[in-house]
Amino acid sequence: MKNPNDRIRKIIICSLALIFLFANMPLQVYADVHYDDTAPVLRSFRILNSRNVDARKGHKLDMELEVMEEGTGIVEISVCLERKINRNSAESISADFDCKELKKAPLFTGKKRIKLSFDNNCRVVKGNYKIVSISLTDANGNTSYYDEDAHVKMWRKSGKNCRIIRSDYRGYKKTKTPKLESFSIINANHVDASKGLKVRMKLAGNWKQIRQIGFGYRRKDDEEGIITIPFCAVKRNRIVEICYPIEDLDMGKYEATDIILSDKNQKEISYDLIVGKMKQHNRNFVVKKAYGTPKIKRLEIKKKKISTPGLLEVNLETGKEKITDLDLCFVNDKGQEKNLNWSSQKGLSKGKHQIEIPVNPFWGIGTWKLKGICVYSAKNKSVFYQLDDKDFPLQKITREKTEKITVSSQYKTAYYGSVGNPKTVVKKLRAMKEGKTAVLDCRYSKIAKKEFFLAIAGKDKTLVFEDENVQWVFNGKKIKKSRCKNINLTSTVKKVKGKDYGYPDEPYILYMRYANNGVLPGKAEMRVNYKYLCGKYGIRKDDKLKLSYYNNGETQLLQETPEVAEDAYVEYEVTHNSTYLLSRTVPRLMAPSKLRAKGRTRRVVLTWGRVGGACGYKIYRSVTSKGCYKQIASVKGNKRTCFEDRKAKAGKRYYYRVKSTSSSKKIKGSYSNKVSGRALW
Repeated sequence: MKNPNDRIRKIIICSLALIFLFANMPLQVYADVHYDDTAPVLRSFRILNSRNVDARKGHKLDMELEVMEEGTGIVEISVCLERKINRNSAESISADFDCKELKKAPLFTGKKRIKLSFDNNCRVVKGNYKIVSISLTDANGNTSYYDEDAHVKMWRKSGKNCRIIRSDYRGYKKTKTPKLESFSIINANHVDASKGLKVRMKLAGNWKQIRQIGFGYRRKDDEEGIITIPFCAVKRNRIVEICYPIEDLDMGKYEATDIILSDKNQKEISYDLIVGKMKQHNRNFVVKKAYGTPKIKRLEIKKKKISTPGLLEVNLETGKEKITDLDLCFVNDKGQEKNLNWSSQKGLSKGKHQIEIPVNPFWGIGTWKLKGICVYSAKNKSVFYQLDDKDFPLQKITREKTEKITVSSQYKTAYYGSVGNPKTVVKKLRAMKEGKTAVLDCRYSKIAKKEFFLAIAGKDKTLVFEDENVQWVFNGKKIKKSRCKNINLTSTVKKVKGKDYGYPDEPYILYMRYANNGVLPGKAEMRVNYKYLCGKYGIRKDDKLKLSYYNNGETQLLQETPEVAEDAYVEYEVTHNSTYLLSRTVPRLMAPSKLRAKGRTRRVVLTWGRVGGACGYKIYRSVTSKGCYKQIASVKGNKRTCFEDRKAKAGKRYYYRVKSTSSSKKIKGSYSNKVSGRALW
């Protein structure tokens, strides 16, 4: 008889085997994941050149970081290093890594060796330093912050110390330093910018050597600055009262951050008022009166639901001061903050206005609540409206009860990632079920690997490459394996003058240029949101659009009414990449300008100005000023703007006109003015 325990043992073993099998299978989640809202994770770090760090200009801090990031990729890294001066003060410097400036691809999961540049504005002194904080930011703006207080275990295991042996900073002469014993703001509760900020300080040490006293401040919306004035007379008991000029400060809540004392040898010592141990009173102050600050009397968010990329429609009623810039600060349930920016050189004068603020695909998915508004005037003055701050309403502003907006994506994606993370992308595309869509961020990495297209070739899987302006949509059924190759996703979208491209009736049109890839792996559906781009670049919108092809200076009309979806998307299929133009009107070639005729030996030389969008020019001649003109020649090409009439008889006067031409029958050219010329003997 079999032992029942053996049977139980077999069941347990089989169960464990199944658990192990499923645990190692790729997990497929097909929810709407079209956005990366997860901040990068730092596992460990160490300084590779810790014993001999060279902080001279051009030299860098060599580090190794172990990170975890599977979203859009890390684009910015900032490291703060600190050197102790004494018990109450320390000196800090920063070293940064920026993918945009260095023109490098974002960083993804794994151990990464990077070189960070020292801030040129920091005073780097030779000596021993330690890393006190590290911040990581991905392409979507998600930031993670690590410091030695909150992450003790990581700091113990990681190599945080280093020694700077060389720098461009020569140092100061050794002298006794002045000291700050106490600090207070006299008129903290009600500051008039025209009258200044009154500060009282008590000094100690070698205070007689002080020549300048700097005052550092920070506003509630993170605006920072330093005001430095010459040192004035000291009252009894080493107390000094200073009135700092703050005419440039705007209305708002501020806090004093530090005091910088400079002696006659230009030696500086900084006292941190936030963490300092000196006696303090009234470190925070409020500016309630300022010069020429703009005003918003009424604000209304008209459209509450936005599909990215899209436009946020806002109704405003403004005051006397002309407004040139507007920042709307939103916050979501997770506490993340995002800004939407609007700017215009013309500005908004007094009255009611309706503006449209672009919302790009990477701004943030979900529900967002309006937190604050920052308004800038043409006189470079600003005012900040903190809507949740009941204790300090800067100005009364009329607004709707609900200031929430819902931002969503147009795609229901099975996978959302980055072009710069090819290994993970290929695995996800292979595991993705048919009928599903994957969206890849291509803002920073522009090369789509051949393996991406091979992973979906012949299958009903959709792959979308997306940047802020353009979307490339590929379906696996339209892709041939024999044509699969690396594709350059670089695109240039900008507004250009219409007259330069054959649109004299339009001040500006949209110019879209794609990298030359030859024949693509399959038909690509190019999608651009026309309303979004017009709002972003400040171009007048129209429901009737014209799509044109631009090549070698010539404009060719492709579609008078390209397909425009209900969501304002313009869609067109291409098999190879070129340059396209989006406009409100049909191209109309201008007349050649500055036509001139000069007589030469047995010929007349004609010259004229270039016409944008033309494929060539036709030359007409007449023997009388009012006579019939006949075509005598034609010139091919947009850039060739000269012709020699060698059939002209010497001594006889002729009359000439030039007409711009197009290869498209729908585009008409125009005649130039007439000129006369006579060939010489």
